[in-house]
Amino acid sequence: MIGAAEAHSHLPPPRENDEAALLAAAQAVEPEILEGGYRQYDITTAVLNTWDEPMEMQLRLWLPPADRHDGPYPVTAYVHGGGFMGGNHTENLHNERRSFTPSWRATLDAGIAVASLSYRRAREGGWPAPVSDTLMHLRFLRDHGAHWHLSTERFGVHGHSAGARAASLLGMVPQDAFHTGELPWQGDPVPIAAVWMWAGATLTSPEFTHFVEFGKPRHWSVIRLHHGEHAAFTDSSRHSMRIRNNWPHISTALPPLYMVRGDRDYEGDHSDAEETVALWQALGVEATLAVVPGGHSATGPSEPFVAFWQRHLSEQPFAAPQRQHLPAAQVALDQGHPYGALEILTAAHTRNDGRELPPGRWLYTAAQTMYWLPEHEGWSDQAVALAKAARRGLAEREAAAAQVFVDRGEWFRAAEAARMVEILVGDDEDMQALARSISAASAQENALFKALYAANQQLHDGDRKAAESTLQAFADDARIAAAWAHLDAGEYPQPAWADANGIDLYGPWARIQLDEATPIRLRWVAPATWELPEHLHYRNHTDDPYTTAAAVEHGFWIAETATTQAQWRALRSADDYELAAERRDLPQVRTNYLDIVDWLDALSGTHDELLARLPTEEEWLIAASAGGRCDFMAGTDLHAVHAGNVDPENPGPLPVTSTVPCISGLYGMLGGVMEWTASPDRRSARFTDDDGNFRIIAYPMTRGGAWSSMPHQLGLELRSWQRHANHQEDLGHRLVIGGGPEAADWRKAVIQR
Repeated sequence: MIGAAEAHSHLPPPRENDEAALLAAAQAVEPEILEGGYRQYDITTAVLNTWDEPMEMQLRLWLPPADRHDGPYPVTAYVHGGGFMGGNHTENLHNERRSFTPSWRATLDAGIAVASLSYRRAREGGWPAPVSDTLMHLRFLRDHGAHWHLSTERFGVHGHSAGARAASLLGMVPQDAFHTGELPWQGDPVPIAAVWMWAGATLTSPEFTHFVEFGKPRHWSVIRLHHGEHAAFTDSSRHSMRIRNNWPHISTALPPLYMVRGDRDYEGDHSDAEETVALWQALGVEATLAVVPGGHSATGPSEPFVAFWQRHLSEQPFAAPQRQHLPAAQVALDQGHPYGALEILTAAHTRNDGRELPPGRWLYTAAQTMYWLPEHEGWSDQAVALAKAARRGLAEREAAAAQVFVDRGEWFRAAEAARMVEILVGDDEDMQALARSISAASAQENALFKALYAANQQLHDGDRKAAESTLQAFADDARIAAAWAHLDAGEYPQPAWADANGIDLYGPWARIQLDEATPIRLRWVAPATWELPEHLHYRNHTDDPYTTAAAVEHGFWIAETATTQAQWRALRSADDYELAAERRDLPQVRTNYLDIVDWLDALSGTHDELLARLPTEEEWLIAASAGGRCDFMAGTDLHAVHAGNVDPENPGPLPVTSTVPCISGLYGMLGGVMEWTASPDRRSARFTDDDGNFRIIAYPMTRGGAWSSMPHQLGLELRSWQRHANHQEDLGHRLVIGGGPEAADWRKAVIQR
């Protein structure tokens, strides 16, 4: 295990806390009585430093109605989601303030208390703050929960998404791994009786493995906690994350586990959860996976949730399970798949960077650990054979995925899968040839985009001959021939509001000049109907039919880039921040939906016949895909798409033209910032904002990945709703001009003045 000083030296400086004063203040809190008689306490357990201002660490404790239950109350603690980047402890899974999930209400009705815990997120405290802060709250409740008539002999923990991941760590990894020393309420480990995961990714799911594969440093320590010190930060260890989990902390001491996944979550692939449950069960530990209707916010029925806590938080004497030495075991994973049975061996049979681990303390899945260890000494022939079978099975899965992506035209995903095939099967010439073929085609697509970008620059400089030479290598590509024909025809829309307009290889363009140094360039999107591939089908309510086609009846103009800080500043000179010259071409972020509406209205007033607005989801899809001609942006090299959108040394958005544009001439619609749309999410509730100036009809949807997203989230299918008041570092907008007669009422689906 990593030493605490080494692992956590990057945290904000420690802060002294007066525990006696904190306890006195906590015990003086009067409950708020909610409808149904539930008692709500908002308790501050500490004040901790962040990278900015000190932060009050709070927990929200709900107790059952006093007239029905008199305690002591068992406790299940909730860890909120948000990718360790967003979310907070006062909102439920659907971000609706002051409301319970049905499962919480049923739990309270059963006489079990619920505590929702705050923690410092990635930008506030780094790793392992989400887990160490959660443990701090639990230690406070363990030591002082009797004041609220809590039963503190054991705790349940549950979480959603990232919070579910943190909950699993609390139950799986020895708690001294998260000890940072500066937090109050220190003491012995907290007894965790059971873990419930809503929509939680395991360390083997694609969502999490991309953190390591593409070098998001803030998550490496998470990987190390799960994989031991042999998960050093090398290329081979990053690739090993894509193989499957080594699970160094699998043992008989694991708490019971219940995982809930929506059937549409994780693109319907729950093999990582199945593998996790199989490992638990092989060790004789209770584990369940329930796949329920819904997406990432699916929670399933309340009855299993309540029964789980009644079973594991009962009044029967509790003894924390002890780690036991187990003989080698056989675990069947991925039934019917070439993985076959993976042998689990004790650490006495393994090597870990040349150091022996304590015999019997940890168990490893042999097939994965075997593959990445440099030597096979001490391993059985069966283990070696299983390791090879596992590699072959994984390679076949990646190759099949690569072919699907090729058929869809998703070249950057095809390239990723092909690269994994090459890593996995160095001795299989046929599969290597397939991988090289896909990689070469992907590189050709990426080269085409770069050549188009260069050729357009040459055309803008008046050098057509140089542009023709640049594109000579792609003369046989039908898209290039069509682009030249379009350019030579010279026919394009002539908007009255444009200060300049023309046509190039990407198609028609127009320009609005806000001031001498600040233009807005836009691209024309012609009317189109695109029958969406199945993975892009979507709906805004469970009662709605799926949208299976994106149809745009009227053409429109869309900005080449997300709105920049310079463009924003040109119309909002009274803003209370200074714009440094070197930041003029960064996207404008940290502005909420209503501010953007005002900015667009101001832009509309600068020219006659100019109606600036946000795009609908359908318009955004048609523009981003070039009418269905491409399912990717900025070329097909993953580091151009993903790592090219973020500076690892200074996470945040990069200039809006950092990558080459798509075939339609648009920049960064996938990977720059998430972009607001004018389309509503019908699931969100009505309410009036604090000023009373607007009535919110529904929360607006956003589209596209961001610099903070993972590579596999950069597909066109990524969509999420956002509160109108959200103002995040990875949330911006891209303006649209024109459209049909209904465009004038573009706001009405989301807001009313």
